[in-house]
Amino acid sequence: VYVNGRNATTATLWPYRPNNMQGVASQDIDITCLLSYGRNVISIWYAPCLQPFHPSSSFLGNTFTASSQGYHIGDCQISVCITTVTEGKEQRFCNTERDWLCSIAAGKMTRKGEDYDAMAYQQDWKSFIYAVTPLWIGAEKSMLSHPILNDIPDIPLRARKIFEPISVYESNDNPRCYFPLGAEGQIRLTIRGARKGQEIDVNGMRYRCIGKMDEQFFTRFTTVKTDSIIITSRDGTKLPELADAEIIMLKPDESARIGF
Repeated sequence: VYVNGRNATTATLWPYRPNNMQGVASQDIDITCLLSYGRNVISIWYAPCLQPFHPSSSFLGNTFTASSQGYHIGDCQISVCITTVTEGKEQRFCNTERDWLCSIAAGKMTRKGEDYDAMAYQQDWKSFIYAVTPLWIGAEKSMLSHPILNDIPDIPLRARKIFEPISVYESNDNPRCYFPLGAEGQIRLTIRGARKGQEIDVNGMRYRCIGKMDEQFFTRFTTVKTDSIIITSRDGTKLPELADAEIIMLKPDESARIGF
């Protein structure tokens, strides 16, 4: 959740669904400190999935029909309700409707993980200076008259440990990073000197580079359990330099359980 371009979310892959539980999940985020006088923009990057901590979850978009490996869940939706309190302590609600705009994000889920196109990602989509294109469509009106109650535990996942490679070597010009056994979490790579539009393959996941001097490939909505990461070129060109490689372990934060 972003407010005026700033991230208001306090955790990763939130809400976490233990044991792939189904049902309505709701989050309560206090955005008071991020609001400004006059115009405010609230933006949401939504991954509609039941999140089995591993092997993977589904991916991506502000609104999307998705399935994960072995966990097809059909149509999904998100409903946003903004609650304000007046000086007289009166509560007012504002729900999503047609003047809220939605668009599919710059990526998709594959059987091997994620497919992300950094060239298609619009950096300013979270702010009011963004020029809306015909690819953005109005949301359906929410019929909620008040916030819904949580019927599953709302436990965020947080970074608990970072695995670094124990060895890195090149085989046929393809970098291979070996990690300790049991390494599990999100992949994060820092690559240097990539060409604009160059495509690389990371353990079967596609990444299209934006061409920055240093840029990061990282899985946003999926986790992996592996002891090695193999990077190859998808277009036959020379690979960019691998500056860093990590696997970030995520664990449920029981101390952050939120009740409604």
